[in-house]
Amino acid sequence: MGLERLLTVLQGERSVFDTDVFRPWSLPGLWPLDEPSRRIVTDHLRSSVVVIGDGMWHTRFGGDANVTIVPTSDLFSHHDRLSLDRFHPGDEGYQLIAERIAESM
Repeated sequence: MGLERLLTVLQGERSVFDTDVFRPWSLPGLWPLDEPSRRIVTDHLRSSVVVIGDGMWHTRFGGDANVTIVPTSDLFSHHDRLSLDRFHPGDEGYQLIAERIAESM
């Protein structure tokens, strides 16, 4: 059982997002997000902390990089490349991302 799930049980919470691990990023007024968006943002922040804690870094921070950041935001200036939820890439978007990653290798 992972730390977040163990904390959920020990703290008597209904969700890992209500535990002390996520609470600092979930403060009211920190950012105006609905519940699903707040969970996505806090999970990404937690994942970033884990990745950095595991020793991953980008060349912007000096030294030899072991992470390559491939910018893709410019690929989605046309909303028709997004899926129906207007958040995730659609088929064309995933194809463009794959091509961009291949170019960067």
